[in-house]
Amino acid sequence: MERKLAIVGLLGVIFAVIAADYGVLGKNIANFVNTLEASLHINLTVLAVVITIPFTFTLLWISPLWLRSIILGHQFSGVQVFGTRDDMTYQKLFEKELRRCAAIDIIGIGNSQITEKEMSPLLLEAVGVRRVSLRVLFLDPEGDCVKMRDKDEGYKRGWIAEQVRQHCRHFERLREEIGKKYPHSKQLIKYAYHDSYPTTNAIFFDGKAMFIQPYFYSIRGRANPIVYFHAQHSKIVASLAMEFEAMWKNSRQP
Repeated sequence: MERKLAIVGLLGVIFAVIAADYGVLGKNIANFVNTLEASLHINLTVLAVVITIPFTFTLLWISPLWLRSIILGHQFSGVQVFGTRDDMTYQKLFEKELRRCAAIDIIGIGNSQITEKEMSPLLLEAVGVRRVSLRVLFLDPEGDCVKMRDKDEGYKRGWIAEQVRQHCRHFERLREEIGKKYPHSKQLIKYAYHDSYPTTNAIFFDGKAMFIQPYFYSIRGRANPIVYFHAQHSKIVASLAMEFEAMWKNSRQP
């Protein structure tokens, strides 16, 4: 039943986006949504995305192969879905965004995709040569939420905290490596800690495009599907990027 709900929900999001873009009942729906937003004082589009993404991708990784072949890696009106971070198409698109953006903001647990050695040449070129700013929010290894995540993933208490510390050390070494060659980069590369329960790993490019990956219970983050939104959905991305700004302001400095 959960797998069926995930499939139906996923297809619902995709076709809803397509329908909205091509004007199928678009005007009437837009008027209805605007009325609700005005009366409830909320942005229903953002709310729908925040609620629907974790729901629709729950257990997608065990869905039938034929459905995965239709969904994963294909673009549906500005929304693209990838199986995991190891998907080569995702990695190429990530590198493409990295090469053309001016600012990157990342929030997650250990943010391994930005701390791995393979990222060193890309970040050296982005931050050192093109002066791209990079801000990363790691889950606070000294906070309360990391202990909750240990329990939810079935690890011994303290395991995830140590993983985060290792990733932070890798990130610091990467920052030092870039700083030796490009001294100005020290002002461009920053990181901090957040102590909110991790629900998603999100990467923002100029606040206009983003990758978002849900964290499910009992499953490591990097093993989950990833959704990509680009400029066609810039309003959604911008609204979620504002949440990052609020968390950055309240973060703990290392």
